[in-house]
Amino acid sequence: WDFMEKTLPYYRIDPYIFVHAGLEYDVPLENQDDNFLYWRKFFVPEPYAMDARVICGHTARKNGEIANFGHTICIDTYAYGGMWLTCLNVETKEFLKSNEMGEIEKGTL
Repeated sequence: WDFMEKTLPYYRIDPYIFVHAGLEYDVPLENQDDNFLYWRKFFVPEPYAMDARVICGHTARKNGEIANFGHTICIDTYAYGGMWLTCLNVETKEFLKSNEMGEIEKGTL
């Protein structure tokens, strides 16, 4: 619990910001509302900032596909709904998806 309580609700390694749900446009990270960070669902997100790329989840893509908006990449590929659990290497743009049946899908954005 100590680890969880000390963990930030986002992680930034320029130009990437990793967050559970999303970010409010043009609001400094330290002033973001918890609703945006953890719970806000979006279908077409606004860019957060010109110099940032947001990597997020929370808005399930029920077709099992990664949603790449350029400024934001959503990797929630509906694992809880029986589709894929996805990870993304942001440097190479390679992704790996796995499902409950043990199937694996690899690719590049």
